[in-house]
Amino acid sequence: MRVKKERLAPLYLILVVYALISAVWIITSSRHLEIIPWEKLLRSRIYNFEYENKKSLVNILMNPKNSRISISSHTRAHEFNKEKEHEHALKTPHFDMHSCDAGNNDTLTFPWKTPTFIIIGQHKCGTTALYSILREHPNLLPSTKFEPHYFDFKGKYIEERIKEGPGRKERLCAERYRYATDNFDTDQIMEDPNVMATFEKTPSYFDINDPALIKSVVPDTKIILILRDPVERLQSHLSMTALEGLSIKEMKAGKVNEEKLDKFLNHVYRHKKMALHEKRPQDLRRAPLFRGLYEQRIKKWLNYYELGESMLVLPYEDLRNEPQHVMDEIADFVGFPRYDFQSALMEKDLSPTIRSRDGKLSGRKATTYISDELRADLYDLYTPFNDKLADLLGERFRGIWGPKTNA
Repeated sequence: MRVKKERLAPLYLILVVYALISAVWIITSSRHLEIIPWEKLLRSRIYNFEYENKKSLVNILMNPKNSRISISSHTRAHEFNKEKEHEHALKTPHFDMHSCDAGNNDTLTFPWKTPTFIIIGQHKCGTTALYSILREHPNLLPSTKFEPHYFDFKGKYIEERIKEGPGRKERLCAERYRYATDNFDTDQIMEDPNVMATFEKTPSYFDINDPALIKSVVPDTKIILILRDPVERLQSHLSMTALEGLSIKEMKAGKVNEEKLDKFLNHVYRHKKMALHEKRPQDLRRAPLFRGLYEQRIKKWLNYYELGESMLVLPYEDLRNEPQHVMDEIADFVGFPRYDFQSALMEKDLSPTIRSRDGKLSGRKATTYISDELRADLYDLYTPFNDKLADLLGERFRGIWGPKTNA
């Protein structure tokens, strides 16, 4: 049966009025609404959802500073699954997103425990060899810089920025964010589900004045320290120094930098007596001979890090002789899956590399420039310090370094 148009007119009028009211309501209630594609939302620094009772059906307020989303309670059931999708996409199983207040209503969000661990050590102790193996692990992401030197080169500035006083909590937040974003690909950490741990390597952190600086900025980061027979370390250091400033052609011809070689050896002879004194000049701690006095350095680290829990100390000799075993030990300590490294990689020469003046790897093996007499004197010098080191670190380090062990 046909319905007359006159009877439908009131219904049309009601629909038009309803549409106008709805349009006005949408405009007034979404004045600050920013329409963001879902794909872009997934890539943004969002990690926290807060539900608030709003009259509007969906009121999304996007603040670029704190990256917070608010969704009305009317859409909780509808958006619940999307929330879970966000959480899965914006953090991997090992990277909880951390948000903190940096002051001035500025909330910063970044992956917590970035990095998961830091490799430190003394010069020529095998930190680069360890780094080169670990970076092959499919679930590990190294820093964007080979050696960030964040806490040593910038140490005094960081200490000033996070010193005690009003607003320290906010300043620490900004420092943690700065360190993470300056030295790591935080986008990849958040988006790549394969990334289960991150790390950086800066050997010279071992020599910083106070490890409390690192502990304050990255409190949950673990430390891996690698140490080497101090006489062999000194020999390797000397071999590198003897070739400094030479071209690849000069290196292959067997030449050495006589001036630097003589200067190095003179320092060693001059510092031998000074090493036995309790009160040594602070500015000599990085002199070649003093770099092998590990016991005195590690004491300050043990004030902030517990052996086996937050700090792992490894002998370089174990890495050289049983690299796969050491890799498994590190995996268990840090908490990422063990990985069967390719035999070709594990069998490669783990000796320290030497670069020529033109930046090419020389391929030249270390040459012994230390006489047998000096070598014997050095072992006599280092042995008491090595014994004290074993008292601190355990029997793993008892008697592992000496003339017989490296014969």
